Amino acid sequence: MKFSKLWIMLCMLTLLLFACSSKPDNVNQELWDRSIQYTLYADKLTKEGKQIPEGFASDLNEYAENKTEKEIVVDVSFLAMTSLLQSISSNDETKKGYDDAYKKLQETFGSDLKSNKLNTDLVESYISKNKENKEKQEQESLDKFKEETGVTLTGKEVQYNLSNNLDKEFYLDGTVKLCDYYNYGFTNESKFFCGQLTPVDGKYSDSWYLYFNRESFDSAYEALLNRNVNMRIVAKIPSKAYKRGQGNMAGVTQLQIY
Repeated sequence: MKFSKLWIMLCMLTLLLFACSSKPDNVNQELWDRSIQYTLYADKLTKEGKQIPEGFASDLNEYAENKTEKEIVVDVSFLAMTSLLQSISSNDETKKGYDDAYKKLQETFGSDLKSNKLNTDLVESYISKNKENKEKQEQESLDKFKEETGVTLTGKEVQYNLSNNLDKEFYLDGTVKLCDYYNYGFTNESKFFCGQLTPVDGKYSDSWYLYFNRESFDSAYEALLNRNVNMRIVAKIPSKAYKRGQGNMAGVTQLQIY
């Protein structure tokens, strides 16, 4: 008799637990649980006035296969963006944007979204893993780029020995923005556009003025009109264009946007 009552109670508790979950049948459990953790973590950081870290929720795409799952990923990413905006410029507009984004996720997750469910160590381990994976992928991509182009000479090596590295191809990796610096042997503005690259492994003082053929790299120009762009570059300083004292200036022969 006692066993029978215990069994009934266990069954009722199990049913109650399943009834409390708002997870749709077409959403996999791992995506659901991770999305909840990211949402709670974003809310914690937002309330503390802290910024969303690099690597936040970038793993969710691995688990999203159908429309419903992809919508959840988009909503979590949008929450992160509104949180970041609020941390940069806190005002009524950014606060409303964040509150609306969080409310939408509250409606999605329902009773599953409770602050006491936040496992900070767990979500921070996700973020750390995401950063490691990104760094690994970027290194693999860079190694492949260098292998395919056959270039081993680096921009840093050339920077401190310009005159002895003329007409030699070298590679650079960094963020490029449009600029209008035409000087020394690089003055043909009608044929080339100028981009300033700040290396990922250097400071602003290590930046290069790069000259892109307008016909060959027109798609890169269009991209740079809208935003700064991360690029891997193969460049060369033509001896006929080199002038003593010019600094870090070179022509682009190949590029890869990433």
